Amino acid sequence: MTPMHELHDIHPVTMREPITFHCTQCSECCRNIRDSVMLAPYDAFRLTRHLRRDHAEITIEDVLMQYCEPKPLSRGYVIYVLKTVDDSGVCGFLKDGKCSIYAARPRTCRLYPFSVGPGVVDSYMAWYLCTERKEHFNSGTTTAREWKYKSLPREEEDAILAEFRCIAQMGKLLRRIPETVIEHATLQSMLFAYAYYDLDEPFLPQYLRNMKELMQQLQRLA
Repeated sequence: MTPMHELHDIHPVTMREPITFHCTQCSECCRNIRDSVMLAPYDAFRLTRHLRRDHAEITIEDVLMQYCEPKPLSRGYVIYVLKTVDDSGVCGFLKDGKCSIYAARPRTCRLYPFSVGPGVVDSYMAWYLCTERKEHFNSGTTTAREWKYKSLPREEEDAILAEFRCIAQMGKLLRRIPETVIEHATLQSMLFAYAYYDLDEPFLPQYLRNMKELMQQLQRLA
């Protein structure tokens, strides 16, 4: 995950700070998004379950290969981002000006114009405002608190907090991995984070179990 201090046009906000913003459903935030919409493990899990309604045999691996591409963020740590149409920057799920996967849209999309990062205390998230598209901030009023209750179900909030804790542990271990086995460690990190799930079972217990097994493997490699 890219540290917040390395991102441009983003700054911390308090939960009750008034923000001038109103979504007009113009779909502009679905354009020019190349390499910018990350799929967290929970996003990939939720999206696959959503697409499975029309494609019963689809797997998480199918979704990652067809709709996403891997992007290394640091040594041994890779995330997935949504592909765009013919490198045009337009989201492949934008159909007739509307999001065709709205109910299962990624965290990046459901939180925009906000983003979240690890808080000082493990049980909290820090909230940030993304202001790179100035034209979106000219009417209406909202707060991060209102956006949270509107866009972030408790199940997803719990998944985010678990992810922050696990990423921190993973990062420490990956820095200790010898160069001779870092490629193997990277592959294992991707598989345990994104792929090893039963779509008929709740996400979070599986994620925590996967991360526990991954940490054990990384410790052995280190």
